[in-house]
Parts: sequence; structure tokens; C-alpha cells
Amino acid sequence: MSFLYLYSLDQARREDEVMLWRDSLRENIRCKEAIEKALSENFDGMHLKDGIIPPLAEEYGIDRLTWVLANTVKEHPGDGRFRHENKEWAGTIPIPKDSHNYEFSVGSHPEIVNGLISDYRKYLAEVVRPFGAKDCIPGSTHARYENKLLILDPFLLNEDYKHGDYQLFYARSGNGCDKSKIGRKVFGEFLKDGEKTSFYRSDFLGIADESKLPEWARDRLVEIQNAEKKETNMGNSPRTITITDPLGNELQLRPHLELYSVKGIMGQEKHGLAIVLDTVSEEPEQYAVLTKSFGEFIGMKDCAYIDRNNCPFADQLLDLGIAESTPMERQSGFCSYPLWHFREKFLREIGPENYAAYAEGYRQMSDEQDEESFSDDEDEGMGGLS
Repeated sequence: MSFLYLYSLDQARREDEVMLWRDSLRENIRCKEAIEKALSENFDGMHLKDGIIPPLAEEYGIDRLTWVLANTVKEHPGDGRFRHENKEWAGTIPIPKDSHNYEFSVGSHPEIVNGLISDYRKYLAEVVRPFGAKDCIPGSTHARYENKLLILDPFLLNEDYKHGDYQLFYARSGNGCDKSKIGRKVFGEFLKDGEKTSFYRSDFLGIADESKLPEWARDRLVEIQNAEKKETNMGNSPRTITITDPLGNELQLRPHLELYSVKGIMGQEKHGLAIVLDTVSEEPEQYAVLTKSFGEFIGMKDCAYIDRNNCPFADQLLDLGIAESTPMERQSGFCSYPLWHFREKFLREIGPENYAAYAEGYRQMSDEQDEESFSDDEDEGMGGLS
């Protein structure tokens, strides 16, 4: 299926993407001609036969078929033969003004095209079931997105996932959650299958109106919100762990999270994880520091080197499921310090405020990298969406 270019010829020239624009225009014209042929062969003078839309959607894709039909309406703004609701629908499709748009405007009789568009919108509602701006909370594009269910622009979805279910995205973090911040990335997961990824804030239509969600989505959203409440409550209750010391005695310890001050590659101040183990008593004392800092920033989030030299019981903690070992380690003198990847839930539980500060540093770093990457993209010319 060919690439759909979403921008005007003027922008294509600025971005040195004229070939992409031209190839997409050719395919738009092919789609337009296929629609005209289908209408000619399936209109008996009174009625339009069923079954026209699926083969067109399969051949040209939902995005292009939507693009061509909406463009046809927009190219005839004063034609009263297009129904008001079809004009409203076409108005939601962001087709840029271009002097070549007339080339992929369907030339069949407007009343027949209007009927096809009405059938196509029913097809979208019944088969694709896309969410639109009407399914969002009004004005929510200005709100904070953190811990909110968002609706993704359907044009960003690959053809295999062109279904409303895959537009639902649960936002968890990222500077893009706050419109006032410079960073644009929003991190989270698809509600449908839990796949974690990130998008730009501008990729979303807004915060979903829960009253307009299907039942499965409401149920899944409740599951996520309940899990978050449980984690928050756990964070308010001190956690204890039990180890066996070198003498064979069982000992209860209470971990808490502190932060090392470390240096980034450019010498900037960063945070590192410091996991301190205290005794459990009326007057707790520090028993050991599980982690070891070498004064350098660790580029892998939620990771720290483990001080087995002073914590010979360390491997017992892996059995508790609070962390996983990695193949990496750091050598210093005669000692080796393995790198562990801690579970985010555990870190939040033993130090919510410190972990929030630590995680924010990573988010800022990620957004800075995004900005640099975006700047490079602008220099080289941005590609269109698939």
C-alpha cells in the first residue's frame, strides 16, 4: 500500500520531499479513478449496490480513501447536494489547501458521491469504529495528560491497526503531558494490549470522555486506576524485607531510597539511586547501603551497581522479585559490582518523592534528546506519516 503524504506541495518543497508528494498525488488520483469506476459499475440509476467500499478500502487503505472522499466534498463547498453531516465529517480531515487538490476530487455526480460517503461513514462506524474529537472532553487539549486516557489521531495508526480500539492510549509520564513545558513526548501504553511506547503531545485529539468508551475500555481503565491506587497506598506503608545474615540469623530490614549526586557526560548534575537498608526497631539504624556509586551517571533507568562486598546477602534480594540482574558489572580493585535493574514499583514504594525527582531527570534527558532529534529532522527534512 502506497505512502500517503499529508502536507502541501509548498511544504514538500521546503522539506525537499517533492518526490514523496508527487507519488502520493498519483496514488490519490488512482484512488479517485477507482471510485469513479466503482460508482459507474454499481449504480443502476436509482440505487447504489452494496459491497463497494471494502475492496476500495483494501486496495487503497482507510487513510487514502478518507482523504480522497473528504477532499471531494471540500472542493465543492457551495454544493448543496452534499449533506450537512458529510460536510461536517469532511471538515474534520486536515487536508492542506493546494492548487492540485482538484486532481483527486471524484468527478461522479455529487448525489451519488454523497450517498457513497454516507455509506462509507457507516462503514467506519461499524467496522473501523474510529474515535474523533467529539469523543474527547471539550477543551482537554490544554489539560495535563498524566494518568489520563487519551485519543490518538487515527492517521498515525498503521493500516493493520486502523481501528478505534488502538486509538486509546493511557498516558503515564513525559514533559509532553504538561503543555507549558518545552518537551513534547508523552509516555504510556495502548489500552488494548498494554504495549508501551511514546508519542508527541500534538499526536492526540484530547482526553477521552469516559461516557463514550466501549465497555471493555471502561473496565480496563478501572483496572489501571485501581492498580495505581494500590501502588500509592503501598507507598504509604513501610516495606520490610527479611534476609539471612552471614551468621545464619534472620534479620528484618527496611529499605528506603535516597539519591546520589553524580555527573552526566557533559558534567551536569544528575541523580543516582542509593538504596539504604535500616534495621526495624523503635530506633532504626542504618545497616548497610545496598548500592555503590562511582560518581558517574548510569544511562539505563532504574539501574544501580550492587555492593556485594559490604552486602554479601545481596543475591537473596533477587529472590524477592525487587530487581533483576543484568550481564553488566563494574570492576574496582579486587571487587566486582554487578548492575541490577530494579522494579519501578519497588522504587516508588520505598521513596516516592525521591523516585519522582530521579524519574523527572530521565524524562528531561529523554525530551532533550527528542528536541535534538527533532532539530536534526528539521534540518534534514521531515518525512511524512505512514
